[in-house]
Amino acid sequence: MERTDGIPRPPSPDELWAGIVAEVATMPDVVTNLLREHQPDEQGFCTGNGCGTAGRGVPATRWPCSLHTLAASADRLLRRG
Repeated sequence: MERTDGIPRPPSPDELWAGIVAEVATMPDVVTNLLREHQPDEQGFCTGNGCGTAGRGVPATRWPCSLHTLAASADRLLRRG
């Protein structure tokens, strides 16, 4: 989309997110794996790979993490067809 001065405007954060979700939705196996891996532990932290303390594997990211949120959004898109 262009602004009135003819300069293309950068995409909004919502447009960027929608594009990423649409791209991930083209890979249902990735969506399934992310949803399976990124689950909460007893304290409400994500147990997924990359959501822990670097080098220690101790969960440090609150669930739902961004990868679970992305995969859940892509899964909803897949289910809508």
